[in-house]
Amino acid sequence: PTPASDTLHTSLLPGGEVDPDADDQPIPTKSKPIYEKVQPTPQMQNSILAVVAADIKDKPKHVRDASVVGFLYVAEVDEKKRKVRVLSPMSGRMPLNAMVWGVWPGDVGELVG
Repeated sequence: PTPASDTLHTSLLPGGEVDPDADDQPIPTKSKPIYEKVQPTPQMQNSILAVVAADIKDKPKHVRDASVVGFLYVAEVDEKKRKVRVLSPMSGRMPLNAMVWGVWPGDVGELVG
């Protein structure tokens, strides 16, 4: 037996809850945004960014549902210049895909000495 719930989860990602009493159209039940754009901060250092198959100008729901195409390790952050140095499996400039930065349960650790 599963416990009764007032919301259905269509996704494990933010914004995946819908109102079960709504007609055939799922309506998000939370009013806070799914994602927010952020500037580089020192808290990003030593974290992992997921690069998704969505444009940076796409709606948050599209970014949430997009496939992950790769990951980047944030090695250094320069807040004044608003630059981030990353480790990537590819050389060259990064594509203009959306990147998702989230909280991971444990520390990634420093991969760059």
